[in-house]
Parts: sequence; structure tokens; C-alpha cells
Amino acid sequence: MLQESFQNAEGDMETRALTEIRVEGEQLLAATAAALAQDADLLNGEERAAIDRAGAELAAQLPGSGRRQIKQAFDALGAATAEFAARRMDRGVQTALTGHHIRELA
Repeated sequence: MLQESFQNAEGDMETRALTEIRVEGEQLLAATAAALAQDADLLNGEERAAIDRAGAELAAQLPGSGRRQIKQAFDALGAATAEFAARRMDRGVQTALTGHHIRELA
């Protein structure tokens, strides 16, 4: 009975991990779509295509794949969007600071 309990626990842990990575993947896809809708002008065509490919791959992996495949696709989309995220951050900082003097920030 104890042995069976351990086997069930392992299965439950794997199911939970798979569910969590799927939720994280869906959140990343939604955040990426929102970022693209707002700031796609920060990307050139090649960068946009790479993000679109990585996003499509993650979306394809979510429904039936294992945790490892989803994680790889998740990481690939994260890598494809890293520079885009940095540009968005720069734009946000620039917008926030526009019209302010350096003395105001001290």
C-alpha cells in the first residue's frame, strides 16, 4: 500500500508539472501577442518571423506534448523575444522620462 502511494505521488507530481508548464506557456503566448500588438514596430521582418515561428511551435506543443518538449519550446520563445523585451523596456523608460529634468529624478 505504501509502495502504491509513492507511485501515485510520482504520477501526480508529473501531472502537476505538466499542467504548470502548459499554463506558463499559455501566459507567455498571451503576453507575447499583447506585446506584438502594442510594439511590433520595434521589430524588423526577420525578428518578427522568428518570434512568430517560436510562438507557433509553443502553441503546437501545448496540447499533447510532454513537459520537456513544452519547456524547450517555451525557452525558444523566450530567447526569440529577449531583444524585443529589452527594446520595449527602453521605450517605456524613455517615455516615462520624456519632459523631466535630471534633477527631478534625484
